[in-house]
Amino acid sequence: MQLQVQLANFLLDNLVQSRIGFVLFFHCWQQHEIRDFAQQFMKPLHQHLIYHQFLQMHAVRDWEDLELRFLGHLQPTLAIYVDMKCHKAAGLLEEQLYNRHYHWLVHGNESEVGFYDFFSPFNISIDADVSYVKEEPPSSDYNASAVVYATYDVYSNGRIIGGQLNLTANYACGCDLSGCQRMRYLSPLHLRSKYGNREQLTDVVLRVATVVTQRPLYWSEDQLVLFLSQENDTHIDSLARFGYHLTLILRDLLHCQMKFIFVDSWSISDVVGGAVGAVVDQTADITATPSLATEGRLKYLSAHH
Repeated sequence: MQLQVQLANFLLDNLVQSRIGFVLFFHCWQQHEIRDFAQQFMKPLHQHLIYHQFLQMHAVRDWEDLELRFLGHLQPTLAIYVDMKCHKAAGLLEEQLYNRHYHWLVHGNESEVGFYDFFSPFNISIDADVSYVKEEPPSSDYNASAVVYATYDVYSNGRIIGGQLNLTANYACGCDLSGCQRMRYLSPLHLRSKYGNREQLTDVVLRVATVVTQRPLYWSEDQLVLFLSQENDTHIDSLARFGYHLTLILRDLLHCQMKFIFVDSWSISDVVGGAVGAVVDQTADITATPSLATEGRLKYLSAHH
């Protein structure tokens, strides 16, 4: 019962620090544990009101349409706590809703290696906010009732484009029955911006759809790249050349690699074929050649494509 109070204090501290006021708990707790936890959340001593909802995982038959059934919200970010000790937690996490709309707190006692092995097959958006939380051995810096929680930043630059899962220790926080104190930082992560770990995509290979209309596509990649790189006769395939040079700047900024996919048209219809169609059907990640933003295309693409 006491552990629920310390966990509640830890999560309150995390949500306040993250400036998030709405949280959904996926759990398998007993009724009295839920009561103790909720009472701690609603205590008058807390200056910030956190709106919360509990969902008993034992009562869920499957996780199909997870976002539609359980995660509807109008907030910029919804916090989601998942107790990995529940046997249905793995199925929930395998739905892979890891993007900027959610602040994930995944709580378990797996080692870092064990958690990495479980999470590494998942595709995580580069702007995802995922933390792994595990309990550490007791510390002499705290009284006997304190529990030390260590948090790890979980991120990837995109598995489908070659990104590898990264697990970076963030901080350790000691929580007792009255509150929490951030005991120590476990890495320089706090000295960087929120997404500082994602600024360089050295493990990524971006697939870039590139339009070339004035040279045959049976040319080798080296020949086509040489043509796009030339600065003479810039009136020939000017948009393609301009876009190609901008893409090289992007490559240097991100420190990533690129594989160019050459096509001879922007599209056959609005969103089928050509460079636009390649992004829509996900055979390419971005286009190097500017294109018109039609109503049909905007359903699938954003400006960064």
